Amino acid sequence: MCIPSMPCEIFHRPARLSSGNSGKRLSIMLAAIVCTIACMAQPASPAHHYEFRKWFRTLAQNRVEYNRYNDSIFQIRDHDQWTRFLQVRARKNHEINLSNRLIIDSINHAVTVGEVLNDRSLYSEFIRAFTLDYLRAGKADPFNTLTLCDAMQRYSDHQPDSLRMDNWLHLWRGVAYFHIFSLDNDTTTLRTSYNHFRAVLGKESERFPAYKQCRVTALYNLSSFAWFNSKIMTVRQLRTNMRTMRLMLNDTTIHISPSLMARLKNKAERMDELLIRNVYLYDSTMMKSQEATWLMTKLVKSYKKKKNMDDEQYMNMLLMQVRLQQITAKEALDAYKSRYARNWNLIKGVRLNDEEFMDFIQQYYSILYLNDIADIPYREKRRTVKLLCGHIVTAFRNRHDDQHSTQFVKMLKTLVVYERITRYLKPEERVDFLEELIVTTDLPTYAHSVHVAEIATTIISAMVKKEPQLLVGYLGCQNARNVTRHKKLFVEYMRRAAEFHDLGKTIMVPVVNNDFRPLTDMERKIIQGHPRRGLRFLELDPRLAPFHDAILGHHKWYNGKGGYPADFDNTRSPYRLLIDILTLSDCLQAATERIGRNYKNPKTFNTVINEFRQEAGTRYNPQVVEFIDRHPELANRLRWLLTDGWLDIYYMIYKKYFANTDKQ
Repeated sequence: MCIPSMPCEIFHRPARLSSGNSGKRLSIMLAAIVCTIACMAQPASPAHHYEFRKWFRTLAQNRVEYNRYNDSIFQIRDHDQWTRFLQVRARKNHEINLSNRLIIDSINHAVTVGEVLNDRSLYSEFIRAFTLDYLRAGKADPFNTLTLCDAMQRYSDHQPDSLRMDNWLHLWRGVAYFHIFSLDNDTTTLRTSYNHFRAVLGKESERFPAYKQCRVTALYNLSSFAWFNSKIMTVRQLRTNMRTMRLMLNDTTIHISPSLMARLKNKAERMDELLIRNVYLYDSTMMKSQEATWLMTKLVKSYKKKKNMDDEQYMNMLLMQVRLQQITAKEALDAYKSRYARNWNLIKGVRLNDEEFMDFIQQYYSILYLNDIADIPYREKRRTVKLLCGHIVTAFRNRHDDQHSTQFVKMLKTLVVYERITRYLKPEERVDFLEELIVTTDLPTYAHSVHVAEIATTIISAMVKKEPQLLVGYLGCQNARNVTRHKKLFVEYMRRAAEFHDLGKTIMVPVVNNDFRPLTDMERKIIQGHPRRGLRFLELDPRLAPFHDAILGHHKWYNGKGGYPADFDNTRSPYRLLIDILTLSDCLQAATERIGRNYKNPKTFNTVINEFRQEAGTRYNPQVVEFIDRHPELANRLRWLLTDGWLDIYYMIYKKYFANTDKQ
């Protein structure tokens, strides 16, 4: 998906904040924003108080700072430095969150003030700041883009038709909704994206002077094969859009940046190749066999005449040759091995931006496909899959996350359950692959789950030892003696349930942000769908089936009347008490979190326990709350886990996933 900014000769990139004075600069930013808001009520000219360029530059600079701290997690090898860094990172991210909250509130307030709405120069500044200092800088995540588009819409609605931004707003919203679709998989979201792009092509758009650039960019986005795969668009419509885009690119009056023009021309020139690769080879029923054969034969001949083919073209040629039975899958796989080895050696130690990452990771689908159908021993196929899984994890770890794109999330979700991977891995290896990818993309949420596991196993261990009668009837134990005898069974169940409870969140939180800025309503809605989304990963290992209710019900209230999902009745679950322990452990960790939830200050253990007592019987299981109250030694252990114990949690993660990364 392509999200352009307005054409302009001046382009300011935010300067990278140095590590030495970043805290001081953030404090200055916060103070300046607070002063700005305080001055809003003063009678002076609004131009002195609504400085959109400063606000948008600060948003972009905050993103740079935020990314710098997140990316550095994977660069530190010393344990003590790593744990100290996490503490500093939490403090910095908290400051950034506050700064962004103030800026977004200021922008939303500004577009409600009559003086601002009628100030033509401020309107121009808003447009330039949003497009040049924010969108073009590549620091805009899709949800914040929608929030700021709404603000611009209110501003634009007060302007004459000649100055309206309707076309650009449709374009930016179309891109934002497309990326959000990768997170929620809701066809309504994708349809909304499609409708915004289509609006750019309507006759109404021609009243905007720069409509040509909007139209050609919309056509570029509408030539994505996502529309075909989701049955929103036919192959004929795709071809029509691509041909129209190719014709428009010959119009010298269209002003497009050189980098964007290169991308558009590359796609237009490779139309036939993309149709074969993404339509016919994806679903051979969507094109006539005779037409596809003729087109593939023509393309292969043209490829062979080229002196230099990029990796994608070379792989596509091999796939077509296999389909035309000119070579075998094994021969194609062997032919690509040297290219892949060269690429891997070049890329394994490099920080990849979004485009580089997507270009590199895309090849795995083709390699794994050839490996799967090749006439080679199963043992060799399995060895190749395990090697490539390790490389995929490293590529994800080396991805530089600007968070304006969600395509990596889509890749993660697809690769984890990709049958050409899973059929060659043992069940426990599939789960390990998932966990490794989760750690590389969202360490705080993974650490939260591990921390919840420590809390939950501490509670269940004490319950088995002190009051086993509370657990009679669970996990097949029909009396207290059986419960005591099967302590390991209960502890292991709680550990695994806690580790898996947020699987549906770990594949979205890197973009559905919980610490960079305030959540939008759409983000909250998507997050509330995470219990159900997490269920799909249970298929990786049949032994995970008992955790279905724990994953689905850990946000339900004890009385079944609150929480989500609304259609799950936790009160009828055979794992009800175990789910209640998980729910309480989850809330206890989240409320006292001091590392990963930088949108709030952590509460004390005593404060949270008092809240549990007040809501016992409605939100929380009174048996569990009373059990903690009856056993002060358990309460003290929990208090330690939530204060000093988190260091051990992070050390365990560091030791497992990071200590030996230099050896990879």
